[in-house]
Amino acid sequence: MKNYYSEKPIVPYKRTQVEMPVVIQEIKKTDFPVEVKRAAYMVFRKESGNGMSGINFNFSGLQADAGRWPAQYDRLISGVVQTKENGTGKVRLFIAFNNLADSLFMLMDRLQARGLFVGSHVDMPKLKINMAISNIDQFARAYKKCWAAGSNAAEPTGDDLKGFRSMYKQAITIFP
Repeated sequence: MKNYYSEKPIVPYKRTQVEMPVVIQEIKKTDFPVEVKRAAYMVFRKESGNGMSGINFNFSGLQADAGRWPAQYDRLISGVVQTKENGTGKVRLFIAFNNLADSLFMLMDRLQARGLFVGSHVDMPKLKINMAISNIDQFARAYKKCWAAGSNAAEPTGDDLKGFRSMYKQAITIFP
């Protein structure tokens, strides 16, 4: 496993937790489009167990061993953490952040750049994924393919769809 951030310190794993009202307020402070805010709210909840399971303020599963992120994020990344990945149990390298705001900014910026929000379009030639995201079900499919699994063949389960539909209804109310 290659550390693409070898210039950053390796820092000890620290489980970080944050209450969802704090996350919501932090998202509301940003200038991102409302659909990106809604997507961030849902991805944050899904990836972090509703804010209860972060890795050094990384609540989105952003990795340091899968390639280098655009240079604009270097200032946000405080270090690298080695720990087991929840889904696979494999030891992986994750990006560490100093605070929630930096973590959320990178999440929202990546979602916007990928077009991973309702009303957009995802085009990831490397994964052979090219799809419109016209509704929440299409968002759930795109999330599973582009973010969670990194595979064109991946599909959300019925429970995944149900969960995203529920979160999206909440997100529409929270971020009108």
